Amino acid sequence: MQKITSANTSIKQVPAIFKKVNFEPCTLNFDIGCGKYPELLTAEMRRIGVINVGWDPYHTKSNLQVNSKWVHKNGFCKGKFDTVTCCNVLNVLEKGGDIYNILKLAYKLIKSTGIVYFLIYEGDKSGEGRETSKGWQNNQKTSWYEKGVKYLFPVIKRKGNIIAASKTPLSGTSFNI
Repeated sequence: MQKITSANTSIKQVPAIFKKVNFEPCTLNFDIGCGKYPELLTAEMRRIGVINVGWDPYHTKSNLQVNSKWVHKNGFCKGKFDTVTCCNVLNVLEKGGDIYNILKLAYKLIKSTGIVYFLIYEGDKSGEGRETSKGWQNNQKTSWYEKGVKYLFPVIKRKGNIIAASKTPLSGTSFNI
């Protein structure tokens, strides 16, 4: 667990990933680091026909309430998700080992044909990590995270501050960004 908490970095808004990715209806998404307000993304996903399961170690109670029936019925379903979203999480983790653990979790959660979408907040882009009034911020450019994602995921695409990753080449499917 990281030394400087990221619990206070959660803001009440639908993550920008929802506006930048065309999610397919009738799919299942797992949101890593959903924050205090998982119901916002869950409601938007439901509107387009996507089931969203949110998880955040700092806000366990709130996100388990959003999807408690589904989580209890299916458990922590490794290899079951069509998509995984991880919005502004990697950039608030101070240690490389914590970042790697989140990448590994995302890899385990998606189907062999699934896609993981990492949204990166670049901060001031200085590359100098530091504590802020709300927690830790790495201030790294998205390209810095790309290297770690490539270590686990053989297929990646980047557009702006989004990295889309897959375990296998996607024939007939695009990354939808």
